[in-house]
Amino acid sequence: ELKQGVALIDFGAGTTTVTVYKGGKLRFLAVIPLGGENMTHDIHAHDGMDEDEAEELKKEAGDILYEPKENISGEEAAAVKKLNEIIGARAEEIVANVKQMLTEAKAERMQLVLTGGGANLRNIDAMVASLTGATKVRITTKSCIPTEDPKYLLPTEHNVYALIGTLATGKENCVETMAKQTSGAVKTSDDLFGYESTESKKPIKSDREKKQKDEEERTRIKEENRKKKEEEKAAKKAAQGPGFFDKAWKGLKNTIENIADDLA
Repeated sequence: ELKQGVALIDFGAGTTTVTVYKGGKLRFLAVIPLGGENMTHDIHAHDGMDEDEAEELKKEAGDILYEPKENISGEEAAAVKKLNEIIGARAEEIVANVKQMLTEAKAERMQLVLTGGGANLRNIDAMVASLTGATKVRITTKSCIPTEDPKYLLPTEHNVYALIGTLATGKENCVETMAKQTSGAVKTSDDLFGYESTESKKPIKSDREKKQKDEEERTRIKEENRKKKEEEKAAKKAAQGPGFFDKAWKGLKNTIENIADDLA
């Protein structure tokens, strides 16, 4: 694929990356500042639903090309329909930007490979094919790192494939390289970067303690701010009362497994 020409579309949380290869070389790279988090924010903005629940709802019941199901009716059916209208609208915007990048890269006729967390959305490949006009679109189904031992099986989700690919293609040991470039005064050990400082470079104990206390204080303040925001959000939500999705989500959770099976 790299030699014949391929475009890798990485649907990330905050961005969508379009990477085009041909002749075995990188020919084009573009980062679109839109991703799966925008869909989650849209759901939250529409209903005031907690973002964690909005993310869960998106993953469980999201379908870009959703069609009503017989086993869902009433308020739940209306909620799922509206949910997928919101997801679909944002997905269409993202794919439209992908198409523009492919046009700029003159890669409209290339095979498209989809990866990233957004590739888990049902029917994302069908929407990409429809809006870009690409005849070959596939979603990554396996990693490039072979594993035979069951305890080392890699996840089937796509949101870590970029990291796995980076690890798989790394050919240089940075510890060994850095060791060669440094003087004999620094010797290797088992710390994070493979080094331990000489006596002259060791930090003074009081400095270490001060840094540790500063870090603990920053962590404490950060945690207090997080709790305060959560309390303010909960109070605001309680004052407003449950929204449309919130009401339907309670009933939808009871049948979510059946919904997911039908949408698969």
